[in-house]
Amino acid sequence: MPGQPFMSYIEVSSVDAALKKVVAAGGKVCMPMMEIGKGMGWVGAFQDAEGNLMGFHQGAQATCDEEQSH
Repeated sequence: MPGQPFMSYIEVSSVDAALKKVVAAGGKVCMPMMEIGKGMGWVGAFQDAEGNLMGFHQGAQATCDEEQSH
């Protein structure tokens, strides 16, 4: 996609929880948690306190396991 910066993603168990930690540490949420495709999981993007753009990825399997236990 033109104009889209290269971004590294970090695998986490919860995108929402990870983004809250970023904000608490002085970072900024650029893209809140969103589903990236059925069965592909979720992503969220942030800018750290030094201006670096990065993302979090949460696999769909973790959520499927949680739903089955309820």
